[in-house]
Amino acid sequence: MHRLISWLLALGTALAATGSAQALNPASVDILGFRLGMSLRDVRAGLAAQGLAGRAHEVSAPCAGAAEKRCVSAIRIRTADGVLTLRFGPGAEGLVDTIVYALDGRGAGESAMIRSAVTDRFGRPNSLHPMAWCRPPIDASSCPPDRPRLTFESGPSGTSVLTLSLPQVSEPPDPSVAAASDALNDSRK
Repeated sequence: MHRLISWLLALGTALAATGSAQALNPASVDILGFRLGMSLRDVRAGLAAQGLAGRAHEVSAPCAGAAEKRCVSAIRIRTADGVLTLRFGPGAEGLVDTIVYALDGRGAGESAMIRSAVTDRFGRPNSLHPMAWCRPPIDASSCPPDRPRLTFESGPSGTSVLTLSLPQVSEPPDPSVAAASDALNDSRK
């Protein structure tokens, strides 16, 4: 229970003022102090300020349009409660476009407590399967793919996965969730 309380506090004090699900703007949400649109430099500074820099694993790939240069495409951090993955958009100036927090929740009843805490914090979701919060157009009944969104769903091995993401032009399978789950499973060995 102590871990759950710590996790909720880490979501940021700005969330307390979000009100109903209709008022929640996922673009303004932070997860452990990290927000969509942050630069790599800002993320590294945030990791250092929280004492997490030594636990961060940077994944790099050839930069879009400059194959001879390598760009950070994701950063994974093992936290006390799970694995946080920050995914960056393409290019040397890539900004955070997706944040995935895979929470352990393996203890008896922890997954249900986390789910309850998430709905208490964010209010009623706009969509239920998976639970999602966004700012949908007035005539929409769910979160359209062209809007920032916050989703929460059950993950593998008893994890609960909170995902904050920018709009996607096309929705390919999200490798961050698999990577976070792989890192989580590797850390349990």
